[in-house]
Amino acid sequence: MSPVLATGSLFMIHSDATGRAAAISQGLLARFVAPLFPESAFTPHPDTLHSAPGTRSQAHQRAVKPSPEIFRTPNTPDVAADPPIGLFAQNAARQVKGWSKVRERVSKAAQHRAQKSEAKAQKKGEAQPDPLPLTDLLDREAVTPRRGKGAGKDTFWRYAVTVYRLAVEQYRALCCRVLPHQITIFTSAELLAKMFRVNLSTIYRWNKLLEKLGYMQARAHFGSSAEVRAAADERKSRAKAARQAEQVEAGELGAATPPQDDQGTDQDRDTVKRKGKDTVVDGMVYAVRLRPGHRARLHIEDLQHQYRDLDGDRAAGRTAHAIIKQMEAGEAEAGTPANLKMHGSINPRETEWFSILRTWAVRDFFLEDSLENDPCILADIELRSVEDVIEAVTLIREVHVTKRNPLIGFLADAMTRVFHDPTYHRAYCKLLWQAWRDETEGRAGLQVLIAQLSRIHADRQEWGGLRKPGALLMARMQAA
Repeated sequence: MSPVLATGSLFMIHSDATGRAAAISQGLLARFVAPLFPESAFTPHPDTLHSAPGTRSQAHQRAVKPSPEIFRTPNTPDVAADPPIGLFAQNAARQVKGWSKVRERVSKAAQHRAQKSEAKAQKKGEAQPDPLPLTDLLDREAVTPRRGKGAGKDTFWRYAVTVYRLAVEQYRALCCRVLPHQITIFTSAELLAKMFRVNLSTIYRWNKLLEKLGYMQARAHFGSSAEVRAAADERKSRAKAARQAEQVEAGELGAATPPQDDQGTDQDRDTVKRKGKDTVVDGMVYAVRLRPGHRARLHIEDLQHQYRDLDGDRAAGRTAHAIIKQMEAGEAEAGTPANLKMHGSINPRETEWFSILRTWAVRDFFLEDSLENDPCILADIELRSVEDVIEAVTLIREVHVTKRNPLIGFLADAMTRVFHDPTYHRAYCKLLWQAWRDETEGRAGLQVLIAQLSRIHADRQEWGGLRKPGALLMARMQAA
């Protein structure tokens, strides 16, 4: 093929606009990009000049490859027609390929580190020796009263078992490779008293008896709180002002005058000395033995360690007093006649209390509220489709009796949002309760409800213009 014919072919392939764009691109590359790279990178080689395909070497034809599709635009000329643009695209493609390799290598290294750490943790857990049973550490007959109050009951023994289980949980969390002689745990005496339905004095008496046996040693732990200190200072100032007012009215004292700024009061000096905080009891520290023959003793480091942020717990409602109020409210709701008639799940009272105590013992502070973040209670914002509602309906059977009422409320809210009919909220609640009542009476109420919800979902996808899916669901449930 002659050079003239080759030139004519190129002219037919590339329009005038493409030629102008190529010329502009070459000018920009020569002006701005060429100074940053060696001259040979953008200088056409004599072998790459426009010539007939037959005059080019085979090595050059193998080297000059078309640019990738991601770098080719409608205005981008071919590599053979514009060698500088082709070389620039090749360099960019090579860099992108290098970046992808680096990213893949980094991700593989991260996966390898994760697998290595998991294997190390598993190996560490396997190497941890098992703790001895409680019967090897404490004589059951020694903690079982034979006469007097509590004779014939195992409440004292169950208390010792609970303390032992908390110590084992802490031992498991520490991943010790050697079984220690004793372990230190932090818990709340109020929660233990509520768990066993006894007074605080009974808990203290049991602690003294177990301390005599050498099984454990318990002491109150003191923390600091700025809020408690501020409240105490406010009460003291109000009481002092009231006493001064009474003395002024009785004529025993002249008009009350505020203290001078340079002198201050004893209360202000005491506040500065304590750095604005007051010392309060925030829990109990237990030293529990894990090896026979050892006498458990607390150390000064165990009492000085700050296990809780009392001000943060008070602000978040995570104190023992707040938890006790929530649990008592749930138990009161479970004891209503409406709930007592329904055959729900067994009340795992001690299991729930032990879960809270384990959180106190294993963690230094609460990361979440176990009552508000229950796995059986889903947030209504998470149920955004009919499939989500169908999956959550099965939780009515598994949820605790004290939490079934809010769960049904959440499901009704989700159904009103999914079906776009907020006026059917009470009807959905009634429908869910009726399905659960049929389930408790031996009929497959929840299964029928799930089947009807699946039919409604299929009808909405097929018809598209279904205006009242809630009314159709009610009619089908009555017919079923």
